[in-house]
Amino acid sequence: RILLALSVFVSLANAQCTERELDRERAEDWKIHGCRSCKSMQVEFEGNCPQRGYDCDEALEMRTNVLGTDSCECSQLRCKDGNASLAIGGELFIRATCVDKEWSTLTKTVVESGICARKCDKGICRTHPDDYFNNNPIYIPFVVNPPDLEHSCPWGTCSSGAIASDSTWELTYSRGVEFSCAGDRRWQDTNGNRYDLIACMQKECEPLVFDEPATFCGDFIPAKHTCYKPQYVDGDSGVKTMTCDHSNALRYSSNDTVVALPICSHGQWTSNGDEIDDDTKGIP
Repeated sequence: RILLALSVFVSLANAQCTERELDRERAEDWKIHGCRSCKSMQVEFEGNCPQRGYDCDEALEMRTNVLGTDSCECSQLRCKDGNASLAIGGELFIRATCVDKEWSTLTKTVVESGICARKCDKGICRTHPDDYFNNNPIYIPFVVNPPDLEHSCPWGTCSSGAIASDSTWELTYSRGVEFSCAGDRRWQDTNGNRYDLIACMQKECEPLVFDEPATFCGDFIPAKHTCYKPQYVDGDSGVKTMTCDHSNALRYSSNDTVVALPICSHGQWTSNGDEIDDDTKGIP
């Protein structure tokens, strides 16, 4: 009985020792195994981001798969954002795999850097519907241009300023501002600030040349009119209008006819829908 008990004890001790040894070997293998010991990939824009159609963002994280000590699976690296692909050398990949302690893809044996990229095709970023401009005549549509040599994503600019908005607030930009479509379906300015929608400001109309003295003004005898400069004010919905203190006082100096209801529309003075030439001289 004593010998039997001793034999059982020795067997259990050997089994426990063997299991501890296996655990140690597994842990050591997991730590130094060639396809499980790749370091974090360096994030770089240059040389990795595709030239057109994709927005590459250095802030998007890359992550590896979770490996257990009992698994024979190798490390894999992919973008955390499910809508992003791994961009390496201008090509797109679902993942990179760790081989001999180096990240690699199907076309590249050794990968030193990469970046996460999301699609930015035309139509991904929203624009205002036509009704918005009918209700807000001081704004005009933001014209979206396709990607080109200098812009990897759809883009546009507002020469006279812009209003950028999201669900909670609006921000006014000065003239010449540029926006591009980002991979998160929002418009971003050159500083990386992002918005849901963009509208351009109308080009402001320059005051017409005041014709003084004119054939119809008081410097001539007989004087037909007393002339003074018109006012340029913001009318309904912020649309700039040209007006005088007296009704029907605003006239063309060329023929003494009344300039009816002059308003600024898309950077051009109009009267009853007809454009007024920029060099037209006016007298009230």
